[in-house]
Amino acid sequence: MKQISILKRKAKKEVDNLAKKKMTVVNTNINGLVDRLLVIMKKHIGRENKVSRDNLFYKVYGIKRSDVSELQAWLMAELLRKAQHRCRQSTKCFIVNAMEHTIYYFWVAKDRTDYFVYKGIIDRNIVAMKTMVNKCEKAINEEWHAEDWTRKKQELKIEAE
Repeated sequence: MKQISILKRKAKKEVDNLAKKKMTVVNTNINGLVDRLLVIMKKHIGRENKVSRDNLFYKVYGIKRSDVSELQAWLMAELLRKAQHRCRQSTKCFIVNAMEHTIYYFWVAKDRTDYFVYKGIIDRNIVAMKTMVNKCEKAINEEWHAEDWTRKKQELKIEAE
């Protein structure tokens, strides 16, 4: 009974915390986000003028990520990512992103250094995709679909111990 009481208190606390967070209506119009992003990124040309992911989120939406629920922050960040992709595909604003010391930064490509940063990211992604293609081929050749996956998982746990 004591555990149930503790769980109820924890659940109530989580609901209260969610209620305190602002519920912001998210505009899912990517074109509107692209237009806003184009204006904001004018100030972030070149790596020396980079903007962090959280600062860009604030500049685009006018609120901090911590002011909305985790799910809503994820949705808004995903829409922003799609808007960045649209900028790269459909405009002359080519946004580069890179991680430095666990923080993601964004800026508009300006010189060959920015080109090599972006190329390095793409090259790593291509290698990872080729690895997964090879794994898929191996799965088909070795007929992984016919195996008992749960048994294999248990055997791997035993071997690891």
